[in-house]
Amino acid sequence: MLRHATEYGVDFNGKRILDVDCGSGMYTLRLARMAGSVTAVDVADEMLRLLREDAAAMGITNITTVCSGWDDFSSDDYFDIVFASMTPAIESDESTEKLMRYPQAKMVFMGSF
Repeated sequence: MLRHATEYGVDFNGKRILDVDCGSGMYTLRLARMAGSVTAVDVADEMLRLLREDAAAMGITNITTVCSGWDDFSSDDYFDIVFASMTPAIESDESTEKLMRYPQAKMVFMGSF
């Protein structure tokens, strides 16, 4: 997915990224290697614990984790790129509209609703 995004002109290098419903960080860790920073949001604290553990083992320090469901997530920040892959959190017009509030430049979304 990241390769396809870059083929379509998405440049993750040095960017501030919001990873919605990140799970244990399959994409988060890859994004963090390119990004300036990644804010990783997931409703499951255990998934975020695994992400933090893997990031520490890899020496990745630019990830901030937020334990929150998408409906409850709120931030005053905007992000260069919003990334959401196969997330059940984006399942309605309202959740999609909320997703669209945060990117300043690009959104990478893979899924169906």
